[in-house]
Amino acid sequence: MPPHFVMKNIINKFFSEKADDSLLLPWGNEEFSKLMLVEHLNQNSLSGSRAKSFIQKEVRFLDGLFKQLSIGRKLLDIGCGPGLYCEQFNYFGYSCDGVDISPAAIEYAKEHVRDSQFFCCNIQDMECEKQYDAGLVLFGLLNEIKDSSSLISSAAQHIREDGYIILEVFHPDFFASLLSESTLVSGSEDATYFSALPHVRITKRFFVEESDCLVNRNLVVDDSGATKLYESHFTCYDLEKTTRLLESNGFTDVQCIQSPQTGEFSYESYYHYIIAKKQSLD
Repeated sequence: MPPHFVMKNIINKFFSEKADDSLLLPWGNEEFSKLMLVEHLNQNSLSGSRAKSFIQKEVRFLDGLFKQLSIGRKLLDIGCGPGLYCEQFNYFGYSCDGVDISPAAIEYAKEHVRDSQFFCCNIQDMECEKQYDAGLVLFGLLNEIKDSSSLISSAAQHIREDGYIILEVFHPDFFASLLSESTLVSGSEDATYFSALPHVRITKRFFVEESDCLVNRNLVVDDSGATKLYESHFTCYDLEKTTRLLESNGFTDVQCIQSPQTGEFSYESYYHYIIAKKQSLD
Protein backbone atom coordinates (compact mmCIF):
# COMPACT_ATOMS: atom_id res chain seq x y z
CA MET A 1 0.00 0.00 0.00
CA PRO A 2 1.45 3.45 -0.92
CA PRO A 3 2.71 5.46 2.08
CA HIS A 4 0.10 8.21 1.70
CA PHE A 5 -2.71 5.61 1.91
CA VAL A 6 -1.15 4.15 5.06
CA MET A 7 -1.00 7.60 6.64
CA LYS A 8 -4.57 8.35 5.54
CA ASN A 9 -5.79 5.14 7.23
CA ILE A 10 -3.90 6.01 10.43
CA ILE A 11 -5.36 9.53 10.51
CA ASN A 12 -8.88 8.23 9.83
CA LYS A 13 -8.53 5.69 12.66
CA PHE A 14 -7.18 8.34 14.99
CA PHE A 15 -10.19 10.63 14.50
CA SER A 16 -12.75 7.82 14.57
CA GLU A 17 -14.83 7.77 17.75
CA LYS A 18 -15.22 4.00 17.87
CA ALA A 19 -13.22 1.94 20.34
CA ASP A 20 -10.82 -0.37 18.51
CA ASP A 21 -9.62 -3.44 20.43
CA SER A 22 -6.88 -4.05 17.83
CA LEU A 23 -5.11 -0.90 19.09
CA LEU A 24 -5.02 -1.90 22.75
CA LEU A 25 -1.61 -1.76 24.43
CA PRO A 26 0.18 -5.15 24.21
CA TRP A 27 0.78 -5.63 27.94
CA GLY A 28 2.01 -9.22 27.63
CA ASN A 29 4.46 -8.54 24.78
CA GLU A 30 8.11 -9.12 25.80
CA GLU A 31 9.58 -6.01 24.15
CA PHE A 32 6.72 -3.76 25.19
CA SER A 33 7.02 -5.02 28.77
CA LYS A 34 10.68 -3.95 28.85
CA LEU A 35 9.72 -0.39 27.90
CA MET A 36 6.85 -0.51 30.38
CA LEU A 37 9.21 -1.58 33.17
CA VAL A 38 11.17 1.67 32.73
CA GLU A 39 7.87 3.52 33.21
CA HIS A 40 7.02 1.44 36.30
CA LEU A 41 10.31 2.38 37.94
CA ASN A 42 10.18 6.07 36.99
CA GLN A 43 9.30 7.86 40.24
CA ASN A 44 7.90 10.86 38.32
CA SER A 45 5.51 8.91 36.08
CA LEU A 46 1.94 7.78 36.72
CA SER A 47 1.79 5.75 33.51
CA GLY A 48 3.21 2.61 35.12
CA SER A 49 3.37 2.36 38.91
CA ARG A 50 2.98 4.96 41.60
CA ALA A 51 5.96 6.54 43.32
CA LYS A 52 7.28 4.45 46.21
CA SER A 53 6.51 7.28 48.69
CA PHE A 54 2.83 7.15 47.69
CA ILE A 55 2.74 3.35 47.86
CA GLN A 56 4.16 3.47 51.40
CA LYS A 57 1.40 5.90 52.43
CA GLU A 58 -1.32 3.81 50.81
CA VAL A 59 -0.10 0.54 52.34
CA ARG A 60 -0.03 2.19 55.76
CA PHE A 61 -3.67 3.26 55.22
CA LEU A 62 -4.70 -0.22 54.02
CA ASP A 63 -2.88 -1.87 56.91
CA GLY A 64 -5.07 0.09 59.33
CA LEU A 65 -8.18 -0.78 57.32
CA PHE A 66 -7.30 -4.49 57.21
CA LYS A 67 -6.82 -4.53 60.98
CA GLN A 68 -10.25 -2.91 61.42
CA LEU A 69 -11.87 -5.58 59.24
CA SER A 70 -9.78 -8.42 60.73
CA ILE A 71 -8.38 -9.31 57.30
CA GLY A 72 -5.58 -11.88 57.50
CA ARG A 73 -1.96 -11.52 56.41
CA LYS A 74 -1.91 -13.50 53.14
CA LEU A 75 -2.48 -11.19 50.16
CA LEU A 76 -2.53 -11.56 46.38
CA ASP A 77 -1.77 -8.45 44.31
CA ILE A 78 -3.52 -8.88 40.95
CA GLY A 79 -1.75 -6.82 38.29
CA CYS A 80 1.28 -6.47 40.55
CA GLY A 81 3.68 -5.02 37.95
CA PRO A 82 7.26 -5.08 39.33
CA GLY A 83 6.06 -5.98 42.84
CA LEU A 84 6.28 -2.56 44.50
CA TYR A 85 3.10 -3.10 46.56
CA CYS A 86 4.18 -6.65 47.47
CA GLU A 87 7.48 -5.30 48.78
CA GLN A 88 5.75 -2.73 50.99
CA PHE A 89 3.11 -5.13 52.30
CA ASN A 90 5.86 -7.61 53.21
CA TYR A 91 7.61 -4.80 55.10
CA PHE A 92 4.38 -4.30 57.10
CA GLY A 93 4.34 -7.97 58.08
CA TYR A 94 2.12 -9.42 55.35
CA SER A 95 2.88 -12.25 52.95
CA CYS A 96 2.01 -10.73 49.58
CA ASP A 97 2.28 -12.62 46.28
CA GLY A 98 1.71 -11.13 42.84
CA VAL A 99 0.39 -12.00 39.39
CA ASP A 100 0.85 -9.99 36.17
CA ILE A 101 1.04 -10.69 32.43
CA SER A 102 4.14 -8.49 31.91
CA PRO A 103 7.25 -10.71 31.53
CA ALA A 104 9.78 -7.93 32.29
CA ALA A 105 7.86 -6.71 35.36
CA ILE A 106 7.60 -10.22 36.83
CA GLU A 107 11.27 -10.92 36.14
CA TYR A 108 12.16 -7.70 37.99
CA ALA A 109 9.86 -8.60 40.90
CA LYS A 110 11.40 -12.05 41.25
CA GLU A 111 14.90 -10.53 41.35
CA HIS A 112 14.18 -7.66 43.74
CA VAL A 113 11.31 -8.61 46.06
CA ARG A 114 12.06 -11.16 48.76
CA ASP A 115 9.51 -13.44 50.45
CA SER A 116 6.94 -13.24 47.63
CA GLN A 117 5.88 -15.67 44.93
CA PHE A 118 5.18 -14.21 41.49
CA PHE A 119 3.18 -15.61 38.57
CA CYS A 120 3.54 -14.39 34.96
CA CYS A 121 0.05 -14.96 33.56
CA ASN A 122 -3.52 -13.71 33.66
CA ILE A 123 -5.32 -14.35 36.95
CA GLN A 124 -7.61 -16.63 34.88
CA ASP A 125 -4.62 -18.91 34.14
CA MET A 126 -2.92 -18.75 37.55
CA GLU A 127 -2.19 -22.15 39.06
CA CYS A 128 -1.69 -21.95 42.81
CA GLU A 129 -3.15 -24.02 45.62
CA LYS A 130 -2.65 -21.30 48.23
CA GLN A 131 -5.81 -19.57 49.45
CA TYR A 132 -5.40 -15.86 50.21
CA ASP A 133 -7.08 -13.74 52.87
CA ALA A 134 -7.58 -10.94 50.36
CA GLY A 135 -7.14 -10.20 46.66
CA LEU A 136 -6.02 -6.68 45.70
CA VAL A 137 -6.94 -4.97 42.43
CA LEU A 138 -5.33 -1.55 42.82
CA PHE A 139 -4.62 1.68 40.91
CA GLY A 140 -7.69 1.50 38.65
CA LEU A 141 -6.78 -1.87 37.09
CA LEU A 142 -10.42 -2.99 37.14
CA ASN A 143 -11.32 0.03 34.98
CA GLU A 144 -8.91 -1.19 32.26
CA ILE A 145 -9.98 -4.86 32.17
CA LYS A 146 -12.18 -5.89 29.26
CA ASP A 147 -13.77 -8.93 30.95
CA SER A 148 -14.10 -7.72 34.53
CA SER A 149 -16.50 -10.52 35.49
CA SER A 150 -13.91 -13.15 34.52
CA LEU A 151 -11.24 -11.33 36.54
CA ILE A 152 -13.44 -11.19 39.68
CA SER A 153 -14.61 -14.80 39.41
CA SER A 154 -11.02 -16.00 38.86
CA ALA A 155 -9.79 -13.94 41.80
CA ALA A 156 -12.51 -15.51 43.96
CA GLN A 157 -11.04 -18.97 43.31
CA HIS A 158 -7.84 -17.90 45.07
CA ILE A 159 -9.53 -16.17 48.03
CA ARG A 160 -10.56 -18.21 51.06
CA GLU A 161 -14.14 -18.33 52.35
CA ASP A 162 -14.91 -15.13 54.26
CA GLY A 163 -11.84 -13.53 52.64
CA TYR A 164 -12.01 -10.16 50.92
CA ILE A 165 -11.47 -8.46 47.60
CA ILE A 166 -10.24 -4.86 47.58
CA LEU A 167 -10.83 -2.84 44.40
CA GLU A 168 -9.31 0.60 43.97
CA VAL A 169 -11.29 2.17 41.13
CA PHE A 170 -11.53 5.54 39.42
CA HIS A 171 -14.16 7.75 41.00
CA PRO A 172 -16.84 8.39 38.31
CA ASP A 173 -16.11 12.14 38.56
CA PHE A 174 -12.58 11.42 37.41
CA PHE A 175 -13.84 10.54 33.94
CA ALA A 176 -15.31 14.03 33.55
CA SER A 177 -11.99 15.57 34.55
CA LEU A 178 -10.15 13.51 31.91
CA LEU A 179 -12.63 14.44 29.20
CA SER A 180 -12.20 18.13 30.00
CA GLU A 181 -8.85 17.78 28.20
CA SER A 182 -9.99 15.85 25.14
CA THR A 183 -6.84 16.48 23.05
CA LEU A 184 -3.27 16.68 24.34
CA VAL A 185 0.13 16.98 22.65
CA SER A 186 3.32 15.86 24.37
CA GLY A 187 6.83 14.75 23.48
CA SER A 188 9.71 12.83 25.00
CA GLU A 189 13.42 12.64 24.29
CA ASP A 190 13.60 9.53 26.47
CA ALA A 191 12.22 6.04 25.99
CA THR A 192 8.65 5.53 27.19
CA TYR A 193 6.34 2.57 26.71
CA PHE A 194 5.19 4.16 23.43
CA SER A 195 8.64 4.16 21.82
CA ALA A 196 12.30 3.53 22.61
CA LEU A 197 13.17 6.55 20.41
CA PRO A 198 12.43 10.25 20.98
CA HIS A 199 8.83 10.78 19.91
CA VAL A 200 5.81 13.06 19.77
CA ARG A 201 2.43 11.88 21.01
CA ILE A 202 -1.05 13.27 20.30
CA THR A 203 -3.70 11.98 22.70
CA LYS A 204 -7.42 12.05 21.93
CA ARG A 205 -10.06 11.12 24.52
CA PHE A 206 -13.73 10.37 23.99
CA PHE A 207 -16.51 8.55 25.82
CA VAL A 208 -18.52 5.65 24.36
CA GLU A 209 -21.93 5.80 26.02
CA GLU A 210 -23.20 2.32 25.15
CA SER A 211 -20.23 0.63 26.83
CA ASP A 212 -19.74 3.29 29.54
CA CYS A 213 -16.12 3.46 28.41
CA LEU A 214 -13.56 6.23 28.07
CA VAL A 215 -11.13 5.70 25.17
CA ASN A 216 -7.63 7.14 25.46
CA ARG A 217 -6.14 7.01 21.94
CA ASN A 218 -2.53 7.92 21.14
CA LEU A 219 -0.93 8.77 17.81
CA VAL A 220 2.83 8.32 18.21
CA VAL A 221 5.47 9.52 15.72
CA ASP A 222 9.09 8.72 16.55
CA ASP A 223 12.38 10.07 15.18
CA SER A 224 12.61 7.30 12.61
CA GLY A 225 9.33 8.47 11.10
CA ALA A 226 7.42 5.41 12.33
CA THR A 227 3.80 6.19 13.13
CA LYS A 228 1.69 4.00 15.43
CA LEU A 229 -1.67 4.08 17.15
CA TYR A 230 -2.31 2.77 20.66
CA GLU A 231 -5.32 3.03 22.90
CA SER A 232 -6.52 2.20 26.39
CA HIS A 233 -10.14 1.64 27.44
CA PHE A 234 -11.41 2.64 30.88
CA THR A 235 -14.86 1.43 31.95
CA CYS A 236 -16.67 3.59 34.50
CA TYR A 237 -17.71 1.80 37.71
CA ASP A 238 -19.97 3.50 40.20
CA LEU A 239 -20.91 1.76 43.45
CA GLU A 240 -24.14 0.28 42.06
CA LYS A 241 -22.47 -1.23 39.00
CA THR A 242 -19.53 -2.58 41.02
CA THR A 243 -21.89 -4.09 43.59
CA ARG A 244 -23.73 -6.00 40.85
CA LEU A 245 -20.40 -7.22 39.46
CA LEU A 246 -19.19 -8.44 42.86
CA GLU A 247 -22.45 -10.01 44.00
CA SER A 248 -22.81 -11.94 40.74
CA ASN A 249 -19.38 -13.46 41.42
CA GLY A 250 -19.89 -14.63 44.98
CA PHE A 251 -19.09 -11.54 47.07
CA THR A 252 -21.28 -9.74 49.58
CA ASP A 253 -21.18 -6.93 52.19
CA VAL A 254 -20.01 -4.44 49.57
CA GLN A 255 -18.83 -1.11 50.93
CA CYS A 256 -17.14 1.98 49.55
CA ILE A 257 -14.28 3.62 51.46
CA GLN A 258 -12.77 7.02 50.74
CA SER A 259 -9.24 7.10 49.36
CA PRO A 260 -6.63 8.42 51.82
CA GLN A 261 -5.89 11.17 49.28
CA THR A 262 -8.23 14.04 50.14
CA GLY A 263 -8.16 17.80 49.85
CA GLU A 264 -7.41 19.65 46.63
CA PHE A 265 -8.34 18.06 43.33
CA SER A 266 -5.51 15.94 41.99
CA TYR A 267 -5.00 12.83 39.87
CA GLU A 268 -4.54 10.69 42.96
CA SER A 269 -7.59 11.97 44.85
CA TYR A 270 -9.98 10.56 42.28
CA TYR A 271 -9.81 6.96 43.45
CA HIS A 272 -11.83 5.13 46.05
CA TYR A 273 -11.89 1.61 47.45
CA ILE A 274 -14.73 -0.84 47.03
CA ILE A 275 -14.39 -3.78 49.40
CA ALA A 276 -16.44 -6.97 49.55
CA LYS A 277 -16.40 -10.25 51.44
CA LYS A 278 -16.44 -13.66 49.77
CA GLN A 279 -19.60 -15.53 50.67
CA SER A 280 -19.32 -18.60 52.85
CA LEU A 281 -20.54 -21.87 51.36
CA ASP A 282 -22.64 -22.52 54.47
